Amino acid sequence: MRLSLCALSVSIPLAGAALVPAEATACSPGPQHGPCWYADQWAALAPVNAAAIPIDGVLVLQGTQTGPSPEAEWLDAITFTVTRDGQPIAGAIETTGIDDVLIWRPAAPLVPGATYQVEGALDNPDEDPEGEACGPDLLPLVFEFHADAGPAAPLATLTTETQGIVTITPQIAELDALVCCDDAIPFLFETDDCEIEIKWNKGACATLMGEGRLGVTMTTKGVPASTLAMTSRRLVVDGVPGATFVGADPATSSLAPVCLQVQVRNLASGEMVLSEPQCVGDDVVGSLGKQEVDPSAELAALCAGSPYECNVQGDVWQPDECEPWPAEMGTTGESTDTDGDTTGTASTDGESTGTSETDGELTGVSATDGESTGTPGTGGDATGGPGTTGTTTETGGDDSGAPTTGTAGTSGPTTSGTGTPGETAGSTGTAGDSEATAGTHGDSDGGDTSQQDDPAGSGCACESGGRPDALVMVAGFMAFVRRRRR
Repeated sequence: MRLSLCALSVSIPLAGAALVPAEATACSPGPQHGPCWYADQWAALAPVNAAAIPIDGVLVLQGTQTGPSPEAEWLDAITFTVTRDGQPIAGAIETTGIDDVLIWRPAAPLVPGATYQVEGALDNPDEDPEGEACGPDLLPLVFEFHADAGPAAPLATLTTETQGIVTITPQIAELDALVCCDDAIPFLFETDDCEIEIKWNKGACATLMGEGRLGVTMTTKGVPASTLAMTSRRLVVDGVPGATFVGADPATSSLAPVCLQVQVRNLASGEMVLSEPQCVGDDVVGSLGKQEVDPSAELAALCAGSPYECNVQGDVWQPDECEPWPAEMGTTGESTDTDGDTTGTASTDGESTGTSETDGELTGVSATDGESTGTPGTGGDATGGPGTTGTTTETGGDDSGAPTTGTAGTSGPTTSGTGTPGETAGSTGTAGDSEATAGTHGDSDGGDTSQQDDPAGSGCACESGGRPDALVMVAGFMAFVRRRRR
């Protein structure tokens, strides 16, 4: 399954002397292109080395071609006249064996330092597919070029230098690696070409996952610029020939360390050399491949409400199984233990901290699934108040029986815990009940759990506008049912 990516880059320079310190509808597999992609035509053709050509060299032309016809079938469609001081210069257009690259070879050596004028055109077919205007019927070729002072230099003096950099790109590619806000619920979407993308209809999302790639460029040196501009450079990656570059240094990107060579060919003489291997990336291998990224800055710019993350089941986000992000944004009320009775008060910012007394030591641990559990008490059952996302373990005191009461904050996000049969977090109070007073943003009341576990809370910890609307309706309905049972 291929996933589309949304990118925001962080670059890490490499160390080392040679490195530079980034409802489904039917679909059709494969890339989707417009009709012009298949049109037999040239959209552009221009000189690469017009600034200076060795006197025994050739003029290199590079363009953009589409359609099935090879370059050789286009030679008769090109008119190309070269003059010097108004006098025609004999020569011919040739192919190179490289896609979209042609050369003009003069019949005799060029005059050192002379300037030449070119006038010509490439005649594209008159009929465009499906009536589209895909390119010019006549592609003009009008420019001038200059001869260098001498012949091309031998490639034996050529040297290479490797430059590398690691770029870590955040990727929106997995539902369970997303943090969202403002009612955003991400979902998988199949595109027309059968690719799978992640989308959401409102709010914003950012990713916790990134990919580190090693980008490497091989710079070729040691020969005059006029000679180098008349060459092709083919990158060899770990012994396997790759892409060919004309007029530019070869480059590649990898998820692992690589060993590179470059094969350089003089397009005029056919001379060819292969550089020595250069291996890069061993010192940054820990930054390559799957990486964790921090979306805090992106979320701060995108979100009005508090961010949250939800469980994923069957490639579907579960909006009723969410918790605030980051986890430490949970609840931080005060807890006081006197003879085992515990009273929790949710703070206005939805966070809670615990204090320990002489009879009991209270330890708070942030949970990852929005559930609250406790050590067995002496009798009754109790539920935690809204706004708790941590696990609290009492190691030294007994609960004496008072019911636990929580009060929702006026604006703080809350996460309801899911009760667990057989576990007790309270004591043998008169009814074993905990009741939470509803907050101002639709937080649900805690009910009697002596016979039944609490339903899972939303866990979104959203401020006003941050909790998905459906969760408020569910919370209100469950509170109504509990009151009727009483």
